[in-house]
Amino acid sequence: WRESNYRNATNVTRELLHYWTREDREPRLFFCQLEAVETIIYLVEIRRGGKRLSFKSEFEEADLAKLVDVPNEPDFPQLVRYGCKMATGSGKTVVMAMLIAWAFCNRGKVPSDERFPSAALIVCPNLTVKERLQVLRLDAEDNDDAEDNYYDEFDLVPTKLRPLLSSSKVLVTNWHRFA
Repeated sequence: WRESNYRNATNVTRELLHYWTREDREPRLFFCQLEAVETIIYLVEIRRGGKRLSFKSEFEEADLAKLVDVPNEPDFPQLVRYGCKMATGSGKTVVMAMLIAWAFCNRGKVPSDERFPSAALIVCPNLTVKERLQVLRLDAEDNDDAEDNYYDEFDLVPTKLRPLLSSSKVLVTNWHRFA
């Protein structure tokens, strides 16, 4: 898919992927970060989007069904789970920021495209992780440290796409709040 110049991806997606992989990029992103993001994007935009590509994939149609959790209440929507296994220190938080930027920029460009959310809920296992993940927040109104975010620190969004993030919200909380 990478070699095909991300065929059938949205224009916003292609622009972000090229921005993240450009040669003069500083700071450079780890290959594992780029591959994790490409994998999620491919599954959402291409495979679950029903697009067929001419190259063979090891990920079969039956594998897609395994990503869906059927709710125990019939009126609730199904939950599709995507995940990437990454080692400690490999930049999981940067990957989360990249995926949030990708989803929000696409939704901002085409508000009717429901493949992309306009909000993200990040549920943390404890207060330490919650504090660490505040770098994923976008809104200065609710976040005193909104200037200290990974979108800026890692230069994840080109200037012309940056306004597309503004209409979206990120909430970082811990699971204890649900009790």
